[in-house]
Amino acid sequence: MQSKRLFSLLMLAGLLMASLSPLLVNAKGAPVSLNLSKNFRNLIIQGERSEIVACMVASNRYFKNAPDFAEMRWLDSTSQTALMHEKEVDHHLTRIIALHAEAIPNTNTFFKPWTPVKIECIQVDEGDPQVKVAVAIEAK
Repeated sequence: MQSKRLFSLLMLAGLLMASLSPLLVNAKGAPVSLNLSKNFRNLIIQGERSEIVACMVASNRYFKNAPDFAEMRWLDSTSQTALMHEKEVDHHLTRIIALHAEAIPNTNTFFKPWTPVKIECIQVDEGDPQVKVAVAIEAK
């Protein structure tokens, strides 16, 4: 039980560090319209939606190393719109968590717009989540 609590605290600390680094980078010369998710910070501070924290941390880590994307940001609605499904197969608990965010694809074009992305994390027995990212196609 102590190891789960320690793991949770370490995950929250890592999430806090990961979420504050963009603030430090954007502090100098950041546009006024930059709108980082207040819900994401509340998630860390108040522990809301703790079931999605591991997925968000893994997603931040994924985007830092992803060659397909230059940058990622969370939406204001990420915390409320996250979907989680749990199922048990052969005595293994599997969580599938779906999140929405925005990312800048790593392309050679001059103009690089923010593109909606769908993030899916698959976590088996509270292990490290496996992250899959797909560019969201908006219906018009």
